[in-house]
Amino acid sequence: MTITGVPRKFGLVPDDPDRAWVLARMADLTGARRGWVNIQPALHEDDTVEAPPRPPGWLASRAPAVPLATWTAPSANRKGPVPAQVGIQHGAGMRALPWLREQGVPRPEGWRTVSDSPMRGVVLELPDGVAPVEILDWIVGAASRLCPAEPAGRWQATVFDPEG
Repeated sequence: MTITGVPRKFGLVPDDPDRAWVLARMADLTGARRGWVNIQPALHEDDTVEAPPRPPGWLASRAPAVPLATWTAPSANRKGPVPAQVGIQHGAGMRALPWLREQGVPRPEGWRTVSDSPMRGVVLELPDGVAPVEILDWIVGAASRLCPAEPAGRWQATVFDPEG
């Protein structure tokens, strides 16, 4: 597996060249039917955040304090096609999708919920043909609201291409 370049920080404006770079890599991975992109908000240097404590008896590792989103390209295995997915690990300690809907970031129509739990986070299965910009915009909106500190306006994307 290779990491395509170093992690890139991108802004929210459409003409940001690094945002265009992330969207182009997502399109490339979709066409190749492999790989994934991790996306995380950058915080202000003086922000410190901690994940909420786990309930007693939980053996699982702590969720990250700063949300970590992963988009996986559609692929195939011996059983057939595997749809693209979006996952968000978060430390909010709750089912996130109903809360996100209340915050104005509903799950897009046609995206199927695979998981929404405090331990596993949000996992959504995407239908074919969702544009990378729609995916990236939803991830940024959802992760912004799940972040315990105000994101600094820049995001970090790391592209993983197993054959790359």
